[in-house]
Amino acid sequence: MSQYKFEQFQFNSENYQLTKNKIKHTVRPKTAMLLAYLIANRHKIISKKELFRSVWLTEHVQDHTLFQVISEIRKLSDNELIRTQPNLGYQWVAATSEIKNTPQKAYLSIAASTLCLASSALFFTSNNQADINNTNLPAITAYSKAVVALSHGDNQEAQKWLQFSLKENPESTETKLLLAESLFQQNKLTASESYAREILHNKIASSYNYSMASDLLSRIYAKQGLAFDALQYAINGANVLKASQSVCSIAATDERVTSLLKVIDDSHNSQQQKDKIAESYYKNNENYQDNLKQNKLYSDMCDQIKKLSIHDKKTVCIPLKESEFLLSNTIYLKDTFNS
Repeated sequence: MSQYKFEQFQFNSENYQLTKNKIKHTVRPKTAMLLAYLIANRHKIISKKELFRSVWLTEHVQDHTLFQVISEIRKLSDNELIRTQPNLGYQWVAATSEIKNTPQKAYLSIAASTLCLASSALFFTSNNQADINNTNLPAITAYSKAVVALSHGDNQEAQKWLQFSLKENPESTETKLLLAESLFQQNKLTASESYAREILHNKIASSYNYSMASDLLSRIYAKQGLAFDALQYAINGANVLKASQSVCSIAATDERVTSLLKVIDDSHNSQQQKDKIAESYYKNNENYQDNLKQNKLYSDMCDQIKKLSIHDKKTVCIPLKESEFLLSNTIYLKDTFNS
């Protein structure tokens, strides 16, 4: 984790939290991601193409989308934060220092670890008659507690246990996905997007996990009124499932794409742009409805899951904002996953 200080601001590049004079300063997710990239690479000039590839994960971004985000960062201060280098790109020029963890925090961490080990030793000593084979490892136990908390709608409790589980098992994609979901439910969209993108960047992530991360990003953008971006990610998520046997999931992703297409139809005269994005949508050749009907138990379970799912139409069918900058034509190609 890196924390930076510039002027009266502190910026955490892990959770994208920006504070001014220790008071939280809200910025849009994409603005926070660009800020993090500029600060981390402040010792060099960064071209537009590099920014597009690193922040938007594609070069197919309209210039005005970048200009809008840079403008939002510049409005943070009356002083120069970003310098435009003609024909070259942009550079972060504000005096910036990195905040290091203090030794006291390190000692506290060691003390906490020692206490945890001591507590574990006491537990096993006082319960030496217990069947050790029935005791899960901490990461699994914490994950289980998070699932229970989520089922009761307690997203903050779930977040606490998932963060603990992730410290114990940092490579768990499923934990990251569930943590991203709990953050989304708390409307912490920047942090949620960060975990979802981390999964998209993971070259060894399964196609199903990639699809779940894409679906979450679709819902994040839909919640912000970014209909075209939401549609693109929904299509990406649907496309990677095309060769799988996840029939219930294929049905769900297909419904999301259909809903978003309808929202754009109902709210905007943007047929050409919508058609351009929809060209990449792969319709599964198999009739998944027939596949569902072949196994009644599976079909019934799928119906129950869809009724309980948080992926309801209210999440997708939201009023769209009318700003031309919010309706950015971001094309996120599914080929990114295969590269």
